[in-house]
Amino acid sequence: MSLVFANLVQESSTTQGVTDFELAGAITDYRAFGSFMSDGDQTYYVARLDDEWEEGLGTYVSSTDTLQRTTVFRSSNSNNKVSFSSGTKTIGINVGLETLNALYRRLDGLNTGPLAGRRNMIINGAMVVNQRGSTVTGDSGFPVDRFEVEKTATFDWTCEQSTESPAGFTHSLKVTAGTPAAAGASDYAIIRQRIEGLNTAWLQVGASGAATVTASVRVRSSVTGTYGVFLTNDDGNRSYVTDITINSADTWEAKTVTLTLDTTGTWKTDTSTGIEVGIALMAGSNFQGTDATWEGAQDYATSSISNAILNYSPASPAPTFYTTGWQFEYGSYATDFERVTYASDLMACHRYFQGGIPFASSGYADAAGQTAPFYAIPQSTVEMRDAVVVENQDIDAFGNITPASFGYFTPTTKGAVIYLQSGNAGRTYWRGRVDYNAEL
Repeated sequence: MSLVFANLVQESSTTQGVTDFELAGAITDYRAFGSFMSDGDQTYYVARLDDEWEEGLGTYVSSTDTLQRTTVFRSSNSNNKVSFSSGTKTIGINVGLETLNALYRRLDGLNTGPLAGRRNMIINGAMVVNQRGSTVTGDSGFPVDRFEVEKTATFDWTCEQSTESPAGFTHSLKVTAGTPAAAGASDYAIIRQRIEGLNTAWLQVGASGAATVTASVRVRSSVTGTYGVFLTNDDGNRSYVTDITINSADTWEAKTVTLTLDTTGTWKTDTSTGIEVGIALMAGSNFQGTDATWEGAQDYATSSISNAILNYSPASPAPTFYTTGWQFEYGSYATDFERVTYASDLMACHRYFQGGIPFASSGYADAAGQTAPFYAIPQSTVEMRDAVVVENQDIDAFGNITPASFGYFTPTTKGAVIYLQSGNAGRTYWRGRVDYNAEL
């Protein structure tokens, strides 16, 4: 996914209305967009038909030879998308002075991100970190770190980390559908990441100066059709939804959404959820909103969503959906996916979940039921988002003590006190591992 330019690029198109341009071949003595652009690449375009014209940022879709009208800069329709009349349009690359000025503004905006820092506000967007190592078959869970899947009980699915991935990536999040089921009005199935408010406060969401942001993602599915992209607030009473379309089955495709954040509503700027970003695989009518519009509801998709992946017939082979390469950044241009080291992503994930923290201790109990001699305080490697919840206590005791129970108290953002309650008098050595959870 790159911003590219080339000379002598111009194609015809008979597309009408405000839909994306279906390219119909190069005009004589010119080149086609597909001759130098890969799937997901972007360029500045100009489209003309008589006195109808439009300039903007376009995204190339190789599987359909289409130029998406990602962002309109100027047009004969008051700088909005032009509803083009019938007839043959010319679609070419626009490298005029105004385009160069727009490019400068976008490059300048990248530094505000900042370009030199962690501009991607999504953590583990390449789906590599998977501390839990779990497969989710229930209504909710984390098949990879920081990414939660959630559905209503109507559907069956299996969600897990996968090594199926597009070029430049090694892992993805995979959803495999189970028994087909139709979506009722109150049903939904989503993949989401909740971004902490401390990391989104500078975007001024909820205020008049709310920033423009761009979300980009790679997707692949055995079921073509329309899926949803959504942003919501922590209270679930403000949301933005739009469509993404998977055009070709079992093919990785890059998708980009650019929008200006909400200028009203309550958006947290503390350790709560600042912005929730996600993809809807299915959404009933109670969770459907107006395309590309901020609304006072918790919606996950528009009414155009196909709702097919978990209700696909035939159900064998089982329908699949993969996604990776999530990026959420400041500005109106999707930069290349930000590459960070595994150690950096793992440390960022540790603020929300840290698995397998080891500890060891020993003591002597005068009688059964004592806990005082048997304390341990496993420490997290980073300051966690909130006071931890201790999970998956994997503890062994050695000696002549029979443990009656294990537990914890005094949780903080650095850890908790783990205790063993003795079942009899005696001395023991005990050790184990615990998981600390502070997820949003």
